[in-house]
Amino acid sequence: MFELTKKISLTELAEKLKLPDSRAAKKWLNVRGIPYIREGRDNFVSLWEVEFYECLEMAKDLKKKFPKRWFKVFEVLAENKKMVKAVFEVFPPTVQAAKVRVDNNTKRFFNK
Repeated sequence: MFELTKKISLTELAEKLKLPDSRAAKKWLNVRGIPYIREGRDNFVSLWEVEFYECLEMAKDLKKKFPKRWFKVFEVLAENKKMVKAVFEVFPPTVQAAKVRVDNNTKRFFNK
């Protein structure tokens, strides 16, 4: 479970993402628009922002693969239910209305 105030150094982020060093982690953050802060000699990033971005990426991939049911698959795959709610704020689940079969008698009634 994530904490909103937990920060990790860019070196730790590089290890988590399997990147070579903190410079690569800084580039990864810049490309994705995730802010980091400098405290003393080290740079830190909020852990929840990294996890939120990873969840958004997973949701985007699922929307491409399962356009009608991506949100159900995402709910099952996501470990943190609060993160699911946050992603649903960005990508609201769309439910398509069921198709209604209309016979000729119904068409005649509405066309009068």
